[in-house]
Amino acid sequence: MKESKGTTQVGYVNRNGQVVIRNTGLPGTDFGSTIYQLACSDCGEVYGANSTDIFERKCPKHQNGKPGLPFR
Repeated sequence: MKESKGTTQVGYVNRNGQVVIRNTGLPGTDFGSTIYQLACSDCGEVYGANSTDIFERKCPKHQNGKPGLPFR
């Protein structure tokens, strides 16, 4: 298991202004990843993302980021 760099901690904000809300506990689409709920600090868009992508995610609504993953 890899050591966390803090990117999966609730409240973490990446360089694109995406905030970690919670760990959904659901399996992600990348090997060994989990889906996390993220929110854009600019527009409030809420979406799911692989734990492995959090550090580089962009808002799917206004930053041309990848579509979010389902998490409900």
